[in-house]
Amino acid sequence: DSTADIYALNVSDLKTAIDNLDNTYKGRASKVAAQALLAKVYLTLKIMGKPKTYVKMLLLLVELV
Repeated sequence: DSTADIYALNVSDLKTAIDNLDNTYKGRASKVAAQALLAKVYLTLKIMGKPKTYVKMLLLLVELV
């Protein structure tokens, strides 16, 4: 597997987690944690070529903090 494949799998898994988790339980995996990790992955991948995605992730991070 290439690095791109690994990141693609991470993004896919995190999107699935976001769709299926909520924020009901503290101390467990949560939707907000998955959103924060997805934002970090996107920022790590330097999605500068996709300004809408980059801005969306920055706004998500601000909302989470």
